[in-house]
Amino acid sequence: MSLNQVTQLRLQHPVHLAQKDGTRNLWEVVNDLRNGMLHIPFHQREFVWPMEKQVGWLERLGSDVWPVGVIVTYQVSSGSDRKVYINDGNQRLGTLLRAVLNPELFGLTLEYLEALLRAVQMP
Repeated sequence: MSLNQVTQLRLQHPVHLAQKDGTRNLWEVVNDLRNGMLHIPFHQREFVWPMEKQVGWLERLGSDVWPVGVIVTYQVSSGSDRKVYINDGNQRLGTLLRAVLNPELFGLTLEYLEALLRAVQMP
């Protein structure tokens, strides 16, 4: 089954996670990274996921296989500067950012990715 077919199933039959205060969808989280609101700390390893693993994770987002992984952040306050850093999930977010910036590389469209990422809620 192709990534598009799996994701179409996901969009037709979304898994709804319990809503809590602070729950956001992946589209919002990726845009925070894209807009510089999330930072990658110096201790994070470089992006290393091969294309096969990136496609596999995108397929997992489009399926009913859960959990899809975690994204953990932390905040460091220094005076008025309150930066938010990625503690875990850098490879996942890097994959999503690459897909959003170049969806054709994954055989997708930006509109399709947006719908998929808005359907996945992260606490």
